[in-house]
Amino acid sequence: MELSEIVEKMKSFIPIFGAMSLNKEDGTILEKVGEQSNAIGDIGAFLGSAGDVIFKKLQMGYPLISFFKVDGNNLVCISEKNKFLLFKVNGDVDTTKFYEEFKKIAETPKVEEEKVIENKPAVEEVSQKPYNPFENVSTQQEVNRLGEIERKLLFSKVLQLNYLVDEFSQGGDRKIWNNFIKENLSGVDILEKALDIKDKIELKDVVPVEINRDEIQRTTKVLIDGICKKAVEVYGASEAKKMVQNVIEKLSKR
Repeated sequence: MELSEIVEKMKSFIPIFGAMSLNKEDGTILEKVGEQSNAIGDIGAFLGSAGDVIFKKLQMGYPLISFFKVDGNNLVCISEKNKFLLFKVNGDVDTTKFYEEFKKIAETPKVEEEKVIENKPAVEEVSQKPYNPFENVSTQQEVNRLGEIERKLLFSKVLQLNYLVDEFSQGGDRKIWNNFIKENLSGVDILEKALDIKDKIELKDVVPVEINRDEIQRTTKVLIDGICKKAVEVYGASEAKKMVQNVIEKLSKR
């Protein structure tokens, strides 16, 4: 079922001003309906890399739904298999009821679901061979192997990680949080060749290995997973959730 149809039917029980469907991989907007705000689109990239971790580790509300207040907007986020759905609503929301009503409306025959997926807006494709972590690694001199699109995507993940470290360190020593990232990074050889961790996490000017978008998505989730789990241990799930919301709000204002 199309997002516009879902929104129209859900308006019968809650005022919805607008909605957006986002690709989980990179935050690409797949579909949008009604009134939009910069906050909805700007948090897409963050949700694309960190959304699943946030839902699972911080246990926000219903397992697949959460309510955010970002930059004066009330947002409901629903996690589906390949995408996030963001709804801009009026007032606070009973997430359990919202999700139950959503599922009643959104459930459609399998054939129709597949048709919607096939017709979603195409993400720019980059021609590349199947990934081989040992291919094209220069032993004589460093040659940049990271494509421009992949560099921009990886840079956005680095920015998100730095925002999380800023928030979790609360103006104190960043080394503790950077060390958690280093520990996880040591087990991800490909990403270790692309990043430097000093006071801030930095993307190297020259990355001597090819890293495709799927690898960027998977490996950065490992880092975000580690730091979010530690935040829950240090601050508790409720406080960690507030901190993550602060990061989302900061990203939305960039």
